[in-house]
Amino acid sequence: MFRPFKPNRQETETPAPKPKRTIRADVSEIRRIIAEIKREFGWYADTGAAGEANLLKLFSWLQDNDATGFTLENVRVAVRVLGDEIEYDPEHNPVAPPPPPPPKPEPEKLEPGQIPLSTPSYAIKQVLAKASAAQIKDYLDRARKAAQN
Repeated sequence: MFRPFKPNRQETETPAPKPKRTIRADVSEIRRIIAEIKREFGWYADTGAAGEANLLKLFSWLQDNDATGFTLENVRVAVRVLGDEIEYDPEHNPVAPPPPPPPKPEPEKLEPGQIPLSTPSYAIKQVLAKASAAQIKDYLDRARKAAQN
């Protein structure tokens, strides 16, 4: 005759959940850390109902993850992990990206025999020594015109 398998008591018992660590911090320490978090994460709501909800979420996350305490590093990690669950500050205005750099000027188009205006100052004496009078006059005219613009 076939007897159904009956597990023993040890196999069916689930271990008792580990007690959660209590997270405690002074009010002044909490304010200091939240101020630092607000500087780092400008969008973080730190006042009003949203601020209180965020504190509850942070403390809950720290407890659930057995954090060692309400420290700046632990709260940074919690804010990054919670991400979208954290309430945003409705008055936060994200900083606009810097304006694009001005366009680079087009390189000058030279006729054959013209001296470039971009000739380095250490080489200009050598270039002018080999240039004709017409080339030097043209160079000086273009340099004066560029200086006026």
